[in-house]
Amino acid sequence: MTLPAPVNKINIQVPTKIVMMGASLPMSFTAQDAYTNTIGQVVEKYTITAQTGTIAGLTSMDFSDFSNGNILYQAPEKISENLPVTISISGTNQDGKLIS
Repeated sequence: MTLPAPVNKINIQVPTKIVMMGASLPMSFTAQDAYTNTIGQVVEKYTITAQTGTIAGLTSMDFSDFSNGNILYQAPEKISENLPVTISISGTNQDGKLIS
């Protein structure tokens, strides 16, 4: 059994890049170390933030369980034009390296 190294990269998977006004979009997240090993649970917290819309009803939330990294994004209800959706993840790994 090999223990993974600290988080080096976080991947976001979405089924589509277009979301209708007021619609929901499931997203999943995976974490990898520098050797591309998948990481499940980590000690440190990472923050996911939505610039428009919400994630699980919030504009930002902390998480550390990548083995259950499924989150529901909710697009804004009333918008006057097409808006880009920016979802960001950031945190500091066990080695003190900023991951974003």
